[in-house]
Amino acid sequence: MITSFFTRASKRGLATAEEEARPKRAAREPKSGAKPAMAAAEPASASASPDDADHAPAPEAAGSPAGGPAAAAAAGSAEEPDVEAAEPELPYGINVHPSWRKVVAAEARKPYFARLMAFVQQKRSSCRVFPPEERVFEALRLTPLSELRVVIVGQDPYHGPGQAHGLAFSVRPGVKIPPSLRNMYKELKTDCGIEPAAHGTLTSWARQGVLLLNTVLTVESGAAHSHKKRGWEEFTQAILAAAGKRPGVVFLLWGKPAQTAAKAASSRPGHHVLASPHPSPLSASRGFFGCRHFSKTNAFLRSRGQPEIRWQLPEDPSDD
Repeated sequence: MITSFFTRASKRGLATAEEEARPKRAAREPKSGAKPAMAAAEPASASASPDDADHAPAPEAAGSPAGGPAAAAAAGSAEEPDVEAAEPELPYGINVHPSWRKVVAAEARKPYFARLMAFVQQKRSSCRVFPPEERVFEALRLTPLSELRVVIVGQDPYHGPGQAHGLAFSVRPGVKIPPSLRNMYKELKTDCGIEPAAHGTLTSWARQGVLLLNTVLTVESGAAHSHKKRGWEEFTQAILAAAGKRPGVVFLLWGKPAQTAAKAASSRPGHHVLASPHPSPLSASRGFFGCRHFSKTNAFLRSRGQPEIRWQLPEDPSDD
């Protein structure tokens, strides 16, 4: 059973700050009478400016050691073969694939992350927050950094009960397909001849190396963008930066928020960037329909000698 990573957030946040400060105090206090200086944490901004044209709400609701550091450096990628040995356990009970451990651990040690965890825990104690605690980092559990080939950037999770499960644009089995995902299926049929799936669970894409990453990983029930500007953007910037160090990644950037979020990571040489309006009903007709991003992704992967993404979803969706 995965330990809840939010229930100890406030205590762990204070302990982290105290541990970081202790060595500095010891160096500055050779005498017992010295008084340590206290640094005040800068509060996170609570402002938000959602882009309504590119972010449609979801109204439907239903209830690796291999070669060592030298080899990794020679490959020119962000893979970290020794991450499990370097970071045997992540704080707050965070569960990600071992290849992400070093990146996540580095962010978890920063003051903003402790504040973020405390904020989310406080909100969980007073209202419904999605996705469930054990699913918040699902994209980093299902898609190893060492196997990442495609990045699809979303905004924040679906805010209807039972919808969000940690993957951008995806919903759990048995949940009605949201409008943006339905439009993605329409484009898949036009582009690749793939009939729309009867479900909206994209787990099989994630397992093939498609990182389905929202820039904000939690949201309150019925309140889109409610956890924006609380720290998640800094965390997901670090994730995108690590993805950008992989060679030859396809970035599918739908809508201005996604294009802005991944601008730095996708600008490295060797990547293939495909940008269009968001698949939301508010903007899909302005360039998402007809973009052919799914076939273009596979054409690029073939040109690099890599297997194509099997965009056809299985009839029986897996959500584990």
